[in-house]
Amino acid sequence: DHAGRNALIGAAAGALVGGAAGYYTERQKQISDDRQRIASYGSDFERSTMDLDRSIVHAKAAQDCYQREFDNLRAAHRNKTMSDSEGRSRFAEILSGLKETNALLAAADGRTGEDIDTYTQAYEKDLQQVGVERQQVAVAAKVESAPAAKPAPAAKPVPQEAVVTEQKIQKASAKRSEAQQVSSRGTGMISSACNNPDLGDWAPDPCTSV
Repeated sequence: DHAGRNALIGAAAGALVGGAAGYYTERQKQISDDRQRIASYGSDFERSTMDLDRSIVHAKAAQDCYQREFDNLRAAHRNKTMSDSEGRSRFAEILSGLKETNALLAAADGRTGEDIDTYTQAYEKDLQQVGVERQQVAVAAKVESAPAAKPAPAAKPVPQEAVVTEQKIQKASAKRSEAQQVSSRGTGMISSACNNPDLGDWAPDPCTSV
């Protein structure tokens, strides 16, 4: 009975916040089997993790490039092989590039955070549907990662699909932490460049606020 099923889906989605309600409703319509649907969330978490990972790789590469450029700039200043005007211009470009890299990474991390929140709300709602607590799944996922530990028997068996999805959530969270570390590195590079005593006379105006 499609009408009855759609009514149940609507009632379940009603408790979800923001875009999660629409996402959950659509996923319910696409996949009727609870366990398959729980597994499908894992694929979404994984995709978001991979997208953020690409942004992290690009940010690291950009930071390394700007660091090399800054080292070259210091050498040029020390050896007096570059004019003051060109030196100031290149310093400003390096600083602008580092700031843009951080902004792009922050935007990517923000999108990932929103997606993860959406997926998590839907995932937790479906765990309720199958009568399993999220904490049970987290314990089971941890044990799978470290099989030497033996958990207490769960009140209800934890679906393997939920365990796999939970592990993908953990990887997504770890990737977000990595993104924040890379962002902190970028902020540190900006501060270090602006406060470098060798290039004080070439420091661009934005450095006055660092």
